[in-house]
Amino acid sequence: MGCGVISSGSSLYFSKAGLRQLVSYDLDTEWAEFVQFYLRVGGDWAECNTADSREEGVLLQYSNNGGISWGLIAEMYFTDFTKPRFVHYELPLASKTPCTRLRWWQPLNSGDGYDQWAIDDVIILSERQKHIIPMANPTLPQNFYEKPAFDYPLNQMSVWLMLGNEGMEKERNGSFCATTPSAMVFGRSDGDRVAVTRDLALRPGYTLQFKVRCMCVRSLSLSLFFLS
Repeated sequence: MGCGVISSGSSLYFSKAGLRQLVSYDLDTEWAEFVQFYLRVGGDWAECNTADSREEGVLLQYSNNGGISWGLIAEMYFTDFTKPRFVHYELPLASKTPCTRLRWWQPLNSGDGYDQWAIDDVIILSERQKHIIPMANPTLPQNFYEKPAFDYPLNQMSVWLMLGNEGMEKERNGSFCATTPSAMVFGRSDGDRVAVTRDLALRPGYTLQFKVRCMCVRSLSLSLFFLS
């Protein structure tokens, strides 16, 4: 159960004693402009109880020297995140280097089972460089439905930015609505069921076409939209 649904499906949950932090690989952030994510710090039940001091909040930091020193991007104050919240921060100029790592860090906690927090849907992008040309075949891996489908890390060149609550229990996936390898099935119940594309470079005359089946009825609906 953890801290419940943060955005949709699963999330990264911190509850054990000792150091609690999420650290990225070293990234080329020269092109990036912002970082966004969903966060919850504490709640009102045993597996997600409320923090009681500022040090038990979460800091978003960056390092340009392999983690030797850290600069601050933002402080997520502990009383402001007792419910899941979406946050969006511009990256400071000093954090835009060919070798920058990001860290979400809780400086203090009261031990195992206290001051828990959870994070979901971390995205680092640029307003100017996130547009892509639509592709005939989005680059979903062929074995996409053989893996736990929720929160699957999509290919960076995929048309999809985020899939929420995609997939079902593995033993049911094969027969649900007679799926094919290219179909996306939304059958989980943890939050919204949603598919979000990256920003697309669309022009007049382009068409949007898809097939959708709801409630496993036999008929299959074909939708076609002309963009103007």
